[in-house]
Amino acid sequence: MYINENLSFRKESDFEMAIIMEGLGEIMLAYLPFLISYFLNFLFTQSIKLNTIIIIFTILITPILFIPL
Repeated sequence: MYINENLSFRKESDFEMAIIMEGLGEIMLAYLPFLISYFLNFLFTQSIKLNTIIIIFTILITPILFIPL
């Protein structure tokens, strides 16, 4: 249990959830450049096939970047 300055009790699970949510936010930020490039590529090329290859590659390669974390 942790008591903050307002003397309200917080469970440890709240902090675990905050850490998980922070991690999810970082992963979403990591995907953001890929999603922007995917969208721009689609606007200029209208190529569904190429964009599908890009997004599959992105989904496969991004978790590898987070293994050291």
